[in-house]
Amino acid sequence: MNTVLLAKWIFRLDRGDNSMALEVLRRKYLKDRSFCQTNQRGASQFWQGLGKAREWYERGTKWRLGNGKKIRFWHDVWLGNCPLKIKFPKLFRISRQQDWSVMELKEVEWNLDLRRRLGNDAVAEWNELQEALELAVFSAEEDTVVWALETSGKFSTKSLYRFMKHSGTVDLRMTGMWKVKLPLKIFLWMLWHHRVLTGEQLKIRKGKGSEKCKTANTVGN
Repeated sequence: MNTVLLAKWIFRLDRGDNSMALEVLRRKYLKDRSFCQTNQRGASQFWQGLGKAREWYERGTKWRLGNGKKIRFWHDVWLGNCPLKIKFPKLFRISRQQDWSVMELKEVEWNLDLRRRLGNDAVAEWNELQEALELAVFSAEEDTVVWALETSGKFSTKSLYRFMKHSGTVDLRMTGMWKVKLPLKIFLWMLWHHRVLTGEQLKIRKGKGSEKCKTANTVGN
């Protein structure tokens, strides 16, 4: 399963979409947390597989604040347009509560439990952070995940694929291949990944035969 479809699974899990499969996964792994608050190590193969799409999922989402329980204070986008660890790097580096939720830090009155006293630059960050936190409006509702790559806030495979493509993750040489009608596209995919048993591939695997095409008398791989 590719990264885009795995990210869609994660979004549906965090969004609370109704399905028996999603509900089973929530009860087993999420409970009252978001996907990125869980540890994928040691879990089922499928759950670990979802973890491979985690980075791209994080980069495509932001959160609407409710009670703050599912939002990671430093890592998620919930106050402004980027994670607080990016906007306030000096505070993040010296905080002992780097993985706490928004709710947990609110309950201790935004005590970041810093490792050392603040320098002048860090004091400036602290003052700016305090001003930003005053704008946070809480409610009794659960936090809501939003797909930031679409104005509708709903996940789309197209938007994530486009984002990955512009980030240099997608092999641009293969994009045209998937516009070909079946079954040719499958053959081309297999050929691209050296799965078709051409003469050269047979020679590599079995050590016998000729790698030359019988028709063109040239090597084809």
